[in-house]
Amino acid sequence: MRIASTSIFAGLVLLVSLALVEGADAQRKPTVLLYDDNEALKEKRSDTNADGAFDEWVHYRDGKPKRAEQDSDFDGKVDVWLGYDAEGQPESQERDTNADTKPDQWIRFSNGRPEYQEDDHDYDGKPDVVIEYVDGLPSRREEDSDLNGRRDRWIVYRDGEPVTIEEDHSGDGKPDLRAEFLPGGVKSKELQDTDANGRFDVTVFFKDGKRSRVEEDTRNDGKPDIITFYELDKITRREADTNADGRFDTVSVYEDGNERRQTRDPDGDGKPNAIVLFLANGDREREQFDTTEDGLLDLDRRYQDGQKISEARDKNGDGKFDLFTTFAGKTPIRSEDDSNFDGRKDTFVDYQDGLRHHQEEDQNHDGEIDVAFDYEADGETLRLEQRDADYDGRFETAVIYSAGEILRKEVDRLGRGSPDRIEHWGEGVVLNVELDEDGDGKKELRNFFDREGRLEKQEQDTNADEKVDTWITRNPETGTERRILRDRNFDGKPDSWRDHDEAGLTTQLEEDNDYDGTVDRVVAFAGGKPASFEQDSDGDGRIDRRGTLDSSGQVAIEERVTGEGSTFDIKVAFEDGKKVREEKDTTGDGAPDIVTTFEGDKRASQLQDTTGDGKLDTSITFAKGVRRRQQRDTTGDGQFD
Repeated sequence: MRIASTSIFAGLVLLVSLALVEGADAQRKPTVLLYDDNEALKEKRSDTNADGAFDEWVHYRDGKPKRAEQDSDFDGKVDVWLGYDAEGQPESQERDTNADTKPDQWIRFSNGRPEYQEDDHDYDGKPDVVIEYVDGLPSRREEDSDLNGRRDRWIVYRDGEPVTIEEDHSGDGKPDLRAEFLPGGVKSKELQDTDANGRFDVTVFFKDGKRSRVEEDTRNDGKPDIITFYELDKITRREADTNADGRFDTVSVYEDGNERRQTRDPDGDGKPNAIVLFLANGDREREQFDTTEDGLLDLDRRYQDGQKISEARDKNGDGKFDLFTTFAGKTPIRSEDDSNFDGRKDTFVDYQDGLRHHQEEDQNHDGEIDVAFDYEADGETLRLEQRDADYDGRFETAVIYSAGEILRKEVDRLGRGSPDRIEHWGEGVVLNVELDEDGDGKKELRNFFDREGRLEKQEQDTNADEKVDTWITRNPETGTERRILRDRNFDGKPDSWRDHDEAGLTTQLEEDNDYDGTVDRVVAFAGGKPASFEQDSDGDGRIDRRGTLDSSGQVAIEERVTGEGSTFDIKVAFEDGKKVREEKDTTGDGAPDIVTTFEGDKRASQLQDTTGDGKLDTSITFAKGVRRRQQRDTTGDGQFD
């Protein structure tokens, strides 16, 4: 073997892969050529980076390269192995890219150009990238990008430039992303399978390398239902088919990449069912809706700082808003309503924590509030109702509720500022009613009703001392009185008891005239009229007065006990309330011994039994109450003598 330096065989130096550079570092080792015994080139050793160490070794056979080794990173270790065919053209190449002395890239050549390449990026000895070449240019590339042993990225080339790139992100072996490129490597289109069902549902179109349009098939029916347009990669417009009828019924317009206006026409009548406006920062500014699909925008919402502040509704479709509501975010604060569509608001509702709290109404549409409601915390249950029933500008009726049921109703009919009628309710019916009939601010009558609303009892205050002194029980079916109790001396205890029959006629009257708690006078009635009475006038528990009464209730005949015993010894007759006759039994024998007649409250005549024989033997006449004449029967023969 013979060794020659490049200084001797200058012609061979031209074959070296790296030519000597003029002024190279002095440490560079000269290229060494080794020959066999036949003086044929056997090996060439080169220092390609002039660091004083060989880093390329080419082995020859019959004057042509057979294999080669390289230290491409100049760390002193061989990391590239080349093989050549019989013509000396590269046939294969192995490369160690991570300096572990094991190849992790393999390239097969044809006619000196790459034909097939494999790369092992995780250095497990198995290729995870495969590249196919045509005429030395890549035609197809397959990758296992997540190094899980399955190919998930595919690239197709034309003239060495990518035409399509497909990727499988779901791991099902099917591409869910596909990019298409124009000559020069400019992306023209990208298809995406966003739900991993094997069908592309998003298509992105590019112009000059930037997005120009995105089509989305959200229903997977093979037809795009959302199209988004871009200029200079900024969105300018978006169209959507929201009801799958093949028409794009929702259109959004953008400025500087921000949505500024959205229009919806789902029924395809050419009239928008909704219009939404946005501020430049993306906050919602205004919304308009056609909620009845009559072609008119009948709901208008306004926003501030992204929060709803007001809402207007056209309830009757006349093109005029008649219900207005203000909001704090999603929570209503107040609403104003024109319920009769006359152009004037007549119903006003205040809200608390988003629930109805207070409501006022102008029910006769005169511009004045005549009904007001207050609600419990649930916004539905009534707590208080006030009404101006006669529209005089003041609430004369107030209804108080408990748990949604009427508890009390107060009416100020006289406008004195205090109720003159108070109804007490229970279980949905009136139980009793308090009345101030004379307007003095004191309740002098209280009516009680049964479950059917029929009057069955009354209490009265007849002397305005705010204490009940009359109690009346009635027949609920007829309304007639059954019993009346009275407190005539206003000591809080009844001292008169009047009973009635079913027809309402008085049958009996009992009285406690000395207010000792014991009945001392009883009046019996016939046909509803007073007929007779009995009375204990001295409170000793014994009847000492009795008699009959005329139809007007005046005494007609009265008998009295004036002595110590229980014998009635005086009998008086009355006409029209005036005494006309009096009989006295002064001896207690049961027979009158003095009989007096009266005219005009004065004695007119008098008969006397002076002897006690039971015969009236003395006659006295009076004139204007003065004794004028007296006659006596001294013999007992019945003749005055």
